[in-house]
Amino acid sequence: MNVISLIFNLKGCKLMPNHAYRLRNGKLSHQYLDKIADLESRIGGYGAVNKSSIDLGRYQMSGGALQDANMKNKTGQWTGKFGVYSNQDFLKNKEAQEHAMDWYTAKNAKVMKNHNSYSYAGREIDGIKKRFKITRGGLDAAAHRQGATAVRDYLRHMNNNNMKSDFSKLLKKDQTKFERIETRLREFEGIKSWK
Repeated sequence: MNVISLIFNLKGCKLMPNHAYRLRNGKLSHQYLDKIADLESRIGGYGAVNKSSIDLGRYQMSGGALQDANMKNKTGQWTGKFGVYSNQDFLKNKEAQEHAMDWYTAKNAKVMKNHNSYSYAGREIDGIKKRFKITRGGLDAAAHRQGATAVRDYLRHMNNNNMKSDFSKLLKKDQTKFERIETRLREFEGIKSWK
């Protein structure tokens, strides 16, 4: 064990091979977090900034996601949680990013429970690329990408189409949104989101 690993293990945190800071009491699985980070921020990690959307950090959190995580208020101003008062503060604060991800995912989960989205877990979709099964991890990942309400809309559309992907009659923006949701559902089919 090297010195860095020893220091992090002594403090109750882990430095993972991809340099991800881990919360001692985080509720999301490491496999789920690593997969989201790989798809969202790639090599940028905690310091990643999407220049076109201004999404921030390892999990590429939007302004709305940061509001849902109580890191920003309704006017888009930083709340000061964990000493974060600016985008740069957030990008430098791994603990704040991990907490924000936990809180945002929990908020999406609450909305999806209210929408009965989780009741679709276990059902199969005859998808654009292949047949796959809807899982809780897939639903959480899709909500992270497009929002819980968009996931609800996708599931309703699929239910009305006998769980077969056909987005041809939708507006282009809805086609794109539903394709992104379906991709996340498929990519996270075998990944558990919660510990």
